[in-house]
Order: sequence, then structure tokens, then C-alpha cells
Amino acid sequence: MKKTENKTNSSDKGEVTKKEANKSTKKVGMICSWYKKNKVLAIGIFAVMVAFLGGYYFKGMIIAATVNGKPIWRYSVVKQLEQYQGSSLLNSLIDQQLIKQEAKEKGVEPTEEELAEQVKQVEDSVIAQGNNLDDILKEQGMSRKDLEENLAMNVIIEKLLLQQVVVTDEEVQSYIDENEDSFPEDTDIEQIKTLVRQQLEQEKMGTQYQIWLQSLRDKADINITANYQ
Repeated sequence: MKKTENKTNSSDKGEVTKKEANKSTKKVGMICSWYKKNKVLAIGIFAVMVAFLGGYYFKGMIIAATVNGKPIWRYSVVKQLEQYQGSSLLNSLIDQQLIKQEAKEKGVEPTEEELAEQVKQVEDSVIAQGNNLDDILKEQGMSRKDLEENLAMNVIIEKLLLQQVVVTDEEVQSYIDENEDSFPEDTDIEQIKTLVRQQLEQEKMGTQYQIWLQSLRDKADINITANYQ
């Protein structure tokens, strides 16, 4: 009896499965049939869905803001920026590209430790003034990654210019002799020399920077296609 019942149950399950499969097949057939009869409508619905999703996800790429329902197009913002700051911004981007190419050619790049130290110095300075770095960056529309990229560029420039800037021991001693009254008597002389050397290096790099940057421009093939007044 048990065997008979098992066979019956198996048979019933098989019939149920077949019925479900037939139902699914019929549904698919109905959908295909409807699509063939209403192909234009189906394509229209799909297009609307794509447009809706596209508008939802990419709205920020087209509209910068809305004022009482009226859009301010992102294109208008970009156009204004190009009109008033296009030339200086483009030149700045050209300089950055020249510096990056020079750094790559010379094998110069900031280490993670150097970047971490730079960020720490900035954050310590901000905290000392009673502010929070993340809040300051948010106000400026920047992230920590943006900050790190800017600091990385500073480190690269310093490394490249230090290859051209030389501060001699005589220059260091001369500076100390001329300003000896400004140093406390109990200050360590070697520490003073280190600080003075760093200061003189910074001064020389500041003077050398524009000359060096102009030399990069002179030997580069720069083709400006945008006409900014």
C-alpha cells in the first residue's frame, strides 16, 4: 500500500509540475503575443522608463539647481566660469599637466608617509584655530582626496625644485651672522642651521618656481584650441 501511495504522490507532484510549467509557458506566450501586437507601445514604455531612470540618476549632471521649480542648467554655470575664469583656469591646468609629466620623467612622486605628514600639518593647523578640517573642506566643496591631490602636487614641486636649488653652508652662516640678535642665546646652533637652511631653500624655490615653470612651457608642445578672452 505504501508503495502505491508513494507512486500516487509522485504522479500527483509530476502533474502539478507539468501544470505549473504549462501556466508559465502560457504566460510567456501571452506576453510575446501582446508584445507583437503592441510593439510600438512596448518600446515607448521602455523608453519612458529609461528616460525616468536616466533623469533620476543623472539629473545632477544636467541641472545645477532649481529655484521655485525653475532649473539653473549646469551648462550655464560652466559657461559663466569659462567666461570669467576660463583663461586662468586653463593655464593652471596646463601647468599642472606639465609638472606631472616632468615628475613622471624624473621618477618623482610623493610617498604615503610624506602625504600623511602634509595632511597632519594642515589638520593640526586647522585644529589649533578651533576648526574641524572636514567642515572646512566641505565648505570649500572639497574632500580629503582633493586635499591630498593638492598636497601631492606641492610635494612634487618641492622635490623637483630642490634638485635645482642649492643652499651653501656659507649662505646659512651669513644669514645667522646677520640675524644673530633674533636667536635666543640657549638655542642649539645645529638646530638653527637646519631651520635657516630650510627657510633659504623655500625662498629660493619661490624665486625659481616661475622661471622653472616657464622653461617647461618653452620646451613643451602646447596647442590651445579654446578661445578665452
